Amino acid sequence: MDAITAYHSKRQHFFPFIPKGEGKFTSYIEGYPVEEEAMPGGGHHGAQVSSMYTQLSGHFADLPVYVGNESFVYYREGDIRKKVAPDIYVIFGVEPAERKSFYIWREKAAPRVVIEFLSEDTEKNDRIKKPAIYFKEIGVTEYFIHEPSGDKPAEFRGWRCTPEGNIEELQKDEQGRLFSAELNLWFMFEMLPNKVRLLRPYLPDGTPVPTYAEYYKADKENKQILAKMRALTEDALARAEEAEKHLQAEVEKRAQLEAELEKLRTLLALNADKHS
Repeated sequence: MDAITAYHSKRQHFFPFIPKGEGKFTSYIEGYPVEEEAMPGGGHHGAQVSSMYTQLSGHFADLPVYVGNESFVYYREGDIRKKVAPDIYVIFGVEPAERKSFYIWREKAAPRVVIEFLSEDTEKNDRIKKPAIYFKEIGVTEYFIHEPSGDKPAEFRGWRCTPEGNIEELQKDEQGRLFSAELNLWFMFEMLPNKVRLLRPYLPDGTPVPTYAEYYKADKENKQILAKMRALTEDALARAEEAEKHLQAEVEKRAQLEAELEKLRTLLALNADKHS
């Protein structure tokens, strides 16, 4: 069983509890600015955001879970200054449809998990300023930061807000992984040849959540396998058809020989009668 097949056979068994939403789906409220660059940029940061977004979106597909990336989250009605634009955020109990922005008071739900990928422009805020906003003002339960550039020292950390309101740093296991209890997923990074230090999610049993590149590769390999099987099947059919033709020729030849032999027997019998 390949990794992608193994993942899909287990995926649904590891979904976390997802509460039923009580709010109203809202794509846009007039007067609230929209993040103009909602799609990931280039470089290490863009590659990481894009990969994590597609992995988590695919993992929670067809569930009432919204995975947002670099779009505004407004958390105080009437104040357009009270907004954040996390690299990745996950919200439970809401429609998964795309939105221009997310309005917490309208949908009555807030991000449960936020992931920020460090960059020169944002790393100080990601470490110092944003945790207070996410935990204290928005109500995020888990917050992770990660350095995606292989040209810089590795930095992968996570925090969780306890039911008592205390912020505790998550501890890595012996493999360097951090566990998200909210998503019921492990997170661990790997270094790619292009120097992207790719953070990716894993099921609790260690099965990796596939990336788009892995799906594409598997699809390409499957097409190659199918093409090879098709060629082998066509060759086998051609061989079978040729063998059938040979067999038919042999049957006809045998029938002809038997007919000639029968004629010879008849002639011999007639000749014997004449001499008797």
